[in-house]
Amino acid sequence: MKISAQIKALTIKLSEIEAERNEMVMLSATAGKALTAEQVTRAEAITQELEAGKKQLAVLSDVEKSLAAQAVAIPRSEAAAAANINITGTSRVSVERNAPKGSIMTRFAMLQAKAKGNLTLVGNLAEQHYKDDDKLQAFVKAAVAAGTASVADWAGSLIYPQEYLSDFIELLYPQTVLGRLNLRKIPFNVTVAGQTGGTSVGWVGEASPMPVTAAAFNRIYLTHTKIAALAVLSEELIRFSNPAAEAMVQADLLKAASKGLDLSFLGNAAAVANVSPAGMLNGVTAFAASGTTWLSVITDVQALLAPFIALNYDVTSAVIVMQPSLALSIGQLRNALGGQCFPNLDMEGGTLLGIRVITSNNAAPGTMTLFIQDEIYLSEDAAPQIDLSKEASIIMDSAPASASSAPVSMFQTGQVAIRVTQMINWQLRRSAGAASQVTGCAYVSEAPAA
Repeated sequence: MKISAQIKALTIKLSEIEAERNEMVMLSATAGKALTAEQVTRAEAITQELEAGKKQLAVLSDVEKSLAAQAVAIPRSEAAAAANINITGTSRVSVERNAPKGSIMTRFAMLQAKAKGNLTLVGNLAEQHYKDDDKLQAFVKAAVAAGTASVADWAGSLIYPQEYLSDFIELLYPQTVLGRLNLRKIPFNVTVAGQTGGTSVGWVGEASPMPVTAAAFNRIYLTHTKIAALAVLSEELIRFSNPAAEAMVQADLLKAASKGLDLSFLGNAAAVANVSPAGMLNGVTAFAASGTTWLSVITDVQALLAPFIALNYDVTSAVIVMQPSLALSIGQLRNALGGQCFPNLDMEGGTLLGIRVITSNNAAPGTMTLFIQDEIYLSEDAAPQIDLSKEASIIMDSAPASASSAPVSMFQTGQVAIRVTQMINWQLRRSAGAASQVTGCAYVSEAPAA
């Protein structure tokens, strides 16, 4: 192992045991209790281990500096020539952050869970584990300044600076159907006049009266509604500050948030005033697939578009949502001569008969759902909110209100519940709707011609 790797590993180890000691002492002080004999023994052992580790770290650092001093620098001109770089008097060197997208929010969630909501301790842990991450340091300082030194039962909420969450949003939205749609965006609590009927024009002869037509309008007002998603993680996963653990935590947060958004948007639930918007399929009557051949695909897509063409909608903003497996199946359809019927479609999406296709596992199996994007209003707050709890009891079910399973104690099972919430709302531009759906899609290729 290289000296630099030894220094890094030893530094991480010392930071973890120091954080363990500090956390143990701070929790005892917060509770107003004295340390037990076992805790005192453990704290003394950690202190001794820290002293020995710091001495070893000093030796390794001195050796590393000594070896670095013996290194011979490559002349500037030779280094530039070797790298094929043209260095001038105005050349500048910039340092870019190479941490993966969403790492700030993920790391903050892990630190907050590890510190049990104590924002002061979060700041200390951030300096120990991620001292080179300037953006995370600034993010934590902003959170500490906005919150309190201690969050009772660490169930307090904190709305974080929006600019530091942009990379998490950029990572989250491409994984959601809602994030990949180009909907009409409007602010919260603003009245928008929507046009429900079109105007007409006509030719006017010389000295003839000009016809007057009236357009029909409605008024749309989107209030704040909030969607929440839960991710349950083990304490061991939260404690391990390495890229693999971060990736797993981030994946769980993204999965929970994206699934919550998509299931609500693609669902058929009715709107609940000041609580949740209606699913886009609310009031939509789905129709069964016309058959199983590639010609049936064309017939079904035409049927999806038909009601909106009849309403004189601008169907150029139409988009079809389906599961990746169905998209792959349709893209592989072949006619009797062996020709590929829909070559522009695969499991990642594409186009079907010139209509853009979005694939998502959150779509209902065996269905194709068409949306007219221009007919849907969307209001959203780009900054999500995180709440954490180690004491809560969670019903591990996607429908907790009707679940028969018993709640699972986070404290008893050594787990941490992370809740991601976001202010978001949507509404149809016109009452006629903006979605249609075909079910029972199971298309197969034609038998080869004899």
